[in-house]
Amino acid sequence: MNLIQTSYGVAIERADGSLTLIRQILGIGRNYAEHAKEQGAELPTRPMLFTKSPASACLSGHPIRVPKLCQDRPQVDFEAELGVIIGTGPSGEPCRDV
Repeated sequence: MNLIQTSYGVAIERADGSLTLIRQILGIGRNYAEHAKEQGAELPTRPMLFTKSPASACLSGHPIRVPKLCQDRPQVDFEAELGVIIGTGPSGEPCRDV
């Protein structure tokens, strides 16, 4: 699967060529004790939930760009991410770029 830009926004391109538009990105932060400790933060009683715009996703093969304003200290972490697709396109059909 690849993250690509389409005329409708960011989409996941599957191996068969079908596209699924990304409508929302939900994140879970500080969901394990070691990560909270790395950040110098207290372990929350429950994980933090947050949203991100699909436009903030780094497309497949593109470099991670850190704005000059944010280059005064390390800003990019090495992390593993898990993506879950919930739902289908209109009428149960995969979304396609037209």
